[in-house]
Amino acid sequence: EKKGKNSYYYAHEKVIDGPKWDGNREPRLLYRTASNSPTPVHKSLNASNHLKNYSWSDDISKATVYISLEETEEGEKVQLSEEDFVLNWTNNSVSIDIKKNPYLEVWHKLEITRLFGEIVDCRVKLKEGRVLLVLVKKEKGPWSSLKI
Repeated sequence: EKKGKNSYYYAHEKVIDGPKWDGNREPRLLYRTASNSPTPVHKSLNASNHLKNYSWSDDISKATVYISLEETEEGEKVQLSEEDFVLNWTNNSVSIDIKKNPYLEVWHKLEITRLFGEIVDCRVKLKEGRVLLVLVKKEKGPWSSLKI
């Protein structure tokens, strides 16, 4: 028979539902799950790491997004390699995860879910101090905005 009907008794009831401890201090993998998403999940990516400061330019056949990078403590521009970003795009959306500082495991994300028009290709160019995201338009013409 259980004592009392308040939450105190339920909260302090001894229920062991986790895996049995094997005596090792090192962490162990409890289980794996299959992921349908090709985008990697970065542990240090949270809502505050979403990029909001970027610029863009419009051309007849393409739009270019400019993302500035942080400087090192010495004031030098950070140089990225292809391992420092992950690009995903569809015909009407684009997202890029960028490790803006190679010395920190902090990833930043720029995600545009509804582009102004459709695109047929998306490429990344790495320049000193910035990342350029080149969006090739499906139909030539001006875009009054980058996103809807």
